[in-house]
Amino acid sequence: YASLAKSADAWLLDRRRYEVGGDLAFHPRGTGVVAGRYAKLDPERVTEGSAAELASLVPVDAYTEVPEVTAATPIGEFEASTPASRDSRFVRLLAVDRLTFPQVAYFRSDYAREPLGELMNRLGTRQDALLLPEQLAAELQVSPGDPLRLNVLVDEEVRKGIDFTVVGTFAYFPTMFPEETLACVA
Repeated sequence: YASLAKSADAWLLDRRRYEVGGDLAFHPRGTGVVAGRYAKLDPERVTEGSAAELASLVPVDAYTEVPEVTAATPIGEFEASTPASRDSRFVRLLAVDRLTFPQVAYFRSDYAREPLGELMNRLGTRQDALLLPEQLAAELQVSPGDPLRLNVLVDEEVRKGIDFTVVGTFAYFPTMFPEETLACVA
């Protein structure tokens, strides 16, 4: 029973971290697009009032001033669609800071063929770099080095075609549930 309980606890913790993306995620209200912050907490210093204090802070630097937070990163989330073909697919476009994201995000080695650091380095090779889920890359028949245009909802009613270059793929990415909506990362 103890082994089963320990496995169930580990699974639940992994599931919640994957769902949230890090130890905590905050999404300020009142913005046209979803903008958020992931924060990594020092478990030794977390108190009951910490979350309320964090929620009221907006700049990334302000999160790291809270004693319980060891690192924070900005995340932008946009609705996008793949090229207009007969089966245009809606996706979530996640804009990450490639330098701070690995310090905060929950990422396991089985999520991609390359480590998270390598994927983030690939994002740094080009201004138009894009990481795709393996499933989407197969559907669109694209591979690293290929161009891909996404139609991105940049404001509440404004869509803009943005050209990217695929630089890598992954099987899983924090907050992406393939049965719901796939996520691309820029």
